[in-house]
Amino acid sequence: MYGDVILVNLVNQSGHEKPVKLAFEEVINKLGMSRLKYIYFDFHAECSKMRWDRISLLIDRLKGDLEKQQLTPSCVSNSR
Repeated sequence: MYGDVILVNLVNQSGHEKPVKLAFEEVINKLGMSRLKYIYFDFHAECSKMRWDRISLLIDRLKGDLEKQQLTPSCVSNSR
């Protein structure tokens, strides 16, 4: 690994995506990598009914880590 890594899981925590979420978390736990940060964000629940502004909750959680990697939310969104 080349430094700190942030993994963001956006799958639904229920329904047919739940097994994917659980398997992913199990693998992350087994890896035991100290430079790996796992963040779960239930995109479906948080942003349902087109509440896209709620993505700011995820950005807020990532902000410190992004800044450590010299990235900012505006830097990421402007890179397209």
